[in-house]
Amino acid sequence: MKIEFSKNELKSLIELLYFGEFMADSSRETHPEKLANYDKLLQKIYRFAHQNGMADLFTPYKDKIYPSRDFEEDEFIMLAIDEYENESFWHKLIFMLSERDLLEKMTIAEYRNLDIVERIKIQTDHEEPYHNEFAENGIMNLRILSSDLSFLKKSE
Repeated sequence: MKIEFSKNELKSLIELLYFGEFMADSSRETHPEKLANYDKLLQKIYRFAHQNGMADLFTPYKDKIYPSRDFEEDEFIMLAIDEYENESFWHKLIFMLSERDLLEKMTIAEYRNLDIVERIKIQTDHEEPYHNEFAENGIMNLRILSSDLSFLKKSE
């Protein structure tokens, strides 16, 4: 199999691979064999790019090639990762809060037995107030009520 890339296409592919590896790396402990395969593929593509006029994107170290600091600190790369983490945080928080609310109203069995379309509609309806609250106030009104967080209080 053979495929050809322009320099711009190869740079875009490397950016996509970097983003994918960034995300997949969080499962390194639970799926090490999968990540090892990804690492081999990344090294193959990084070596190819490094040897074909894109050395400025990489830093060789021992027997591997890594994205350079300039690559990792590129404004687009940093902004894309920051936006991804931000969106993921809010999406997951809203989903978990609305799911918690639903499970306070029904059993897990009732929740699982809902038709998928009905479950999505109910879940979406429960998520909307959280979307609105967090869009307007961020985490300012979010409080943990059942833990001892007294160490956070100002001493007088």
